[in-house]
Amino acid sequence: MTSLDAKTICTADTVQGCIDWLDNVAADYERRWGAGVLPMLAGKFWAAKLEEQQEKVDAAVAQKVLGAVRKQVEAMARGWKRVEDEALSTGVSEPSGGMWYVQRSDGVVFAVAHDWRPVSQLKVPFFTVQELVEVVPAIVLKAKQVFPGSAVKKAKEDDLDDQIPF
Repeated sequence: MTSLDAKTICTADTVQGCIDWLDNVAADYERRWGAGVLPMLAGKFWAAKLEEQQEKVDAAVAQKVLGAVRKQVEAMARGWKRVEDEALSTGVSEPSGGMWYVQRSDGVVFAVAHDWRPVSQLKVPFFTVQELVEVVPAIVLKAKQVFPGSAVKKAKEDDLDDQIPF
């Protein structure tokens, strides 16, 4: 089953089968778009709707009533399709060939790809990996060398070549 066929009836005959079916639906969307990307692109309203539906799925699973679980997982599959439709309606396109959508901590969404590609249809700023690497401050590169595996939360360029040795 593909996510484009999200209205397909879940024919599983167990609660676990329904969960597995829904996991496959969600995995397909996240494989194509990236984990957590679709709700981000669709906006807060649709992200909240998808989260609400997930809560209904969780409640139905807790009750262990097959009919209720089936109803909620099918609604969740339709929710994934709706969130994708809403994301596409904003002018973004499904990532392909190594393109990712990323949201900064200030909420700005942009696209990143390994190389240049036709991006005139994108409604978000586009960067190549090379462009991003070129604007990484030298102090951040040095910190990454000194502290391998560290995460950069924020960087600002200050004059660190002062008399204080720490």
